[in-house]
Amino acid sequence: MTSRTVIVAIDTPSGIPAIDLARRIQSVLRKACRPEPSESRSLLWPDPTSIEVTVVDCARDALFTLPQKD
Repeated sequence: MTSRTVIVAIDTPSGIPAIDLARRIQSVLRKACRPEPSESRSLLWPDPTSIEVTVVDCARDALFTLPQKD
């Protein structure tokens, strides 16, 4: 399998610690990577335990300097 990096910008209340947000996102992604019983087992599913999440506290403009299109 190929390792991938995904960048997601999420607006959250300032009272939510980065570690709590990272744990919640990691939990959701791990559940999403489990195949349903009716799905083909021939598909490659990542090992849910291999999913790592890092939360970086910064403004969207600091990460994405290119003009954004809606």
